[in-house]
Amino acid sequence: MSRPSPARRLLLALIGVIAAVAVLAPSALASGFTLHVKFPNHTPTVNKAWRITITANRGRQKLSGTIKYVFVTPVGNMTRNATVKVKRGVAHDTIKFPGESAGHRLPMKVVVKTRYGTDTVNWWVKPRS
Repeated sequence: MSRPSPARRLLLALIGVIAAVAVLAPSALASGFTLHVKFPNHTPTVNKAWRITITANRGRQKLSGTIKYVFVTPVGNMTRNATVKVKRGVAHDTIKFPGESAGHRLPMKVVVKTRYGTDTVNWWVKPRS
């Protein structure tokens, strides 16, 4: 059995590198960024400020810039489109629930879009009077 020529070994090594990059690249791109939304509780008081905290990181990098999100509840047609400034990976926003939402269990969906991708956090609340 003969040894492969140097050109053939180089070609096989190059194919191996390309295959490794092809396998790793989609998983690296899929991660995009890590999103966390901290909600104070499941029972906000109607017509009072309820502050949420959004954090966005990409590995150890704390993202800066803006985060856009949509907050929707089916009661009282409450929709909130917001662009929140992010500094060192953290953003805050304050929400007030309308009086007609009291006593109803409401699903919430926070959709965060950054230049690294989109992520969604689901939560539920049952506002109280």
